[in-house]
Amino acid sequence: MRRLLTSIMLFLGAKHVAAQAPIGQIITGCSDPGTIALTFDDGPSVYTPQLLDILSANGVKATFFIVGGGWRGAIDDWSTQWPSILQRIHNEGHQLASHTYTHADLSSLSWDAMHAEVGNNENAFMNVLGFFPTYIRPPYLSCSGACMDMMNNMGYHVINVNVDTKDYENTDSSMIWVSKQKFEAEVWGGNIVLAHDIHEQTVVSLTQFMIDTLRARGLRPVTVGECLGDWGEGWYRGGR
Repeated sequence: MRRLLTSIMLFLGAKHVAAQAPIGQIITGCSDPGTIALTFDDGPSVYTPQLLDILSANGVKATFFIVGGGWRGAIDDWSTQWPSILQRIHNEGHQLASHTYTHADLSSLSWDAMHAEVGNNENAFMNVLGFFPTYIRPPYLSCSGACMDMMNNMGYHVINVNVDTKDYENTDSSMIWVSKQKFEAEVWGGNIVLAHDIHEQTVVSLTQFMIDTLRARGLRPVTVGECLGDWGEGWYRGGR
């Protein structure tokens, strides 16, 4: 009995510690080598609901790095479908994360402008969900020293990638095989994978291929948080 209690305490303790993923440091891979974090940037888009259907059919959870404004309009504009898509992402157990408000290159901005890019996205999330993410991916994977200082001050886990599918270069049905080939060659465990749910071929072709490839290799597709040992306790701030 004592051994069982000790094991439980160690498990919970490890889980608590793991949930404190590094803040203000660039994270490029998973701490669990048996997992793969599938991540989708720049959404939500008109293709996101179909992607959610595919993930649900396969029992897979992913991470969505959300742009709060920009070309598509604001995610907290209730006259659009975006708020309901965000709610669905959350309700189905996926991880929501920040990709700034307008997809600006943070390294090119002043401190105040950087803070606005991140803060405005926090506000947009709050308006829809009542909380905002603690995980962020800087657009273009660009975050200078000043940017990293700001991320540390604002309490963000900064997520980079170590497998880029380059689906944004292979958006046509005749070219998506290039992204599939790149994924197949580079994914072997503990990877954080970059894809985009704004591209139709990523949703209708690449995603199922990625899931099938991972499972054939005995790898488990999960959220970024889970691949870092954070099962949800540290994903958000501001209430739930």
